[in-house]
Amino acid sequence: MLDSGSIERALLSQIKGWLFQVKVLIICGARQVGKTTLSKRIPEDSGISIES
Repeated sequence: MLDSGSIERALLSQIKGWLFQVKVLIICGARQVGKTTLSKRIPEDSGISIES
């Protein structure tokens, strides 16, 4: 069984791969499922601008 931490790490890894392949990446989902938390974990020091 996967815990929320391993799911978040898997998603974060996948998102980082997509960031340099597309111009816009939209993270959508139901309320209170961790969209903002996930997007805040993307390192801002890598020159990535995150707008919500």
